[in-house]
Amino acid sequence: MTEPSAKGHSSEDAPIEEESAETRTSRLRRIRKQIQDGTYDSDERMDEALRRMLAQMTGDED
Repeated sequence: MTEPSAKGHSSEDAPIEEESAETRTSRLRRIRKQIQDGTYDSDERMDEALRRMLAQMTGDED
């Protein structure tokens, strides 16, 4: 797992526009493998997605 950045997000969660093509390709390959293996979804991942969605809906984004 990657270390959190100053905002508390791991570099794995970096916005796509900040990723190099090589980094993005590697990230997508890893995610596709996790989906195929059935290990991509987790309670922590769902909690973070819901937190971000609610923050966006309420205008309470970081």
